[in-house]
Amino acid sequence: MRARDGGFALLWSLALSGALAIVGTAGLSLCALALTHAHAGSAADLAAIAAASSVRDPCGSAGRVAQANSAELLDCAVVDNDVIVRVGVRAPTISRWLVHDRLEVAARAGPSTK
Repeated sequence: MRARDGGFALLWSLALSGALAIVGTAGLSLCALALTHAHAGSAADLAAIAAASSVRDPCGSAGRVAQANSAELLDCAVVDNDVIVRVGVRAPTISRWLVHDRLEVAARAGPSTK
């Protein structure tokens, strides 16, 4: 007499395909989050450099550069010769579902110490 196990291979393959789809989606979401964080860091660095280079309106320059890099200037402070800026970038979809609507990054720029 033969064992009746027909159809189980289909169920296992469907389950494995579903698990791979979930893991793949999670991996892509984490990559998108890492890229967005890098983008926010670059925008903050550029805004801080622009502010440190500006004599008349450092925070205005930082705001324009942040906006040109698809970021929002959240805070700008001039402390001694340094400028500290904080920018925000809209977070990818997975991050909005889990935690926050935007990623925030701070940067500092000032004259060379050499």
